Amino acid sequence: MNTNLTEMIFILDRSGSMESLTEETIGGFNSLVAKQQAASGETEITTILFDDQYEVLHDHVPIRKVVRLTENEYYARGCTALLDAIGLTIDRVGKRLAQTPEEARPGKVITAITTDVYKWQFMFLGANMDAVSEADSLGIRPCMAATYTSERKGIRSVFGAIGRMIDVMRLRDCDFDDDEFLEDCEDIMSSVK
Repeated sequence: MNTNLTEMIFILDRSGSMESLTEETIGGFNSLVAKQQAASGETEITTILFDDQYEVLHDHVPIRKVVRLTENEYYARGCTALLDAIGLTIDRVGKRLAQTPEEARPGKVITAITTDVYKWQFMFLGANMDAVSEADSLGIRPCMAATYTSERKGIRSVFGAIGRMIDVMRLRDCDFDDDEFLEDCEDIMSSVK
């Protein structure tokens, strides 16, 4: 392992909702790259741009060879396929590193993800399993998960709970982290059979 080599991986959201943040994203990225170019040690950079498409801008390029990001490369469009981009990047880099001789592999791999989907809410409802544990392994809050039986009444209760959760999220003006919201989520999910 090359302990003097660091690979920096950037997964940058360029979906349509990032349009108002385009200039700041480009400026921030360029500033960070310039600072790292001046630092000692070897650094390679992998940069992924994603929306509903996945584009590899840099693929383990020596950082001193990276040119400034512009609006020709980074522009807002499409939808946010965040998990696809993360999974594809991990798979891509993992396969490349597995094929790299041990002595040439970076001593450190650092990944940064930029996105504006912080207000997304996920529910996980699983049949005949520990849905709360499975949800937790995916980063979904336990209060947003429930286990149901794979029978008619279970399916009916799932869609009833989903409908009530959507009503709570759409119709109430509250923070998704406030106590009242979390209590409502727990009450709704506990109704799933």
